[in-house]
Amino acid sequence: MRGWDWRGLSGKSGAIHALVREVARVNDWPEPSYGQVYRIIRGLPEDVKTLAREGRARVSRDV
Repeated sequence: MRGWDWRGLSGKSGAIHALVREVARVNDWPEPSYGQVYRIIRGLPEDVKTLAREGRARVSRDV
């Protein structure tokens, strides 16, 4: 979801789930379960997780 600041949610799958549920409600989409969101988070590549946690500056330094 472009435009969202994920850095403050690092390691907080419950907070991410709440955010995704709200986005689903606003868009009249089915709300995902916590398990669905958790599995998606766990399946993300490490570089994407780093980008979400620390932003582009960190990813650029490591490349």
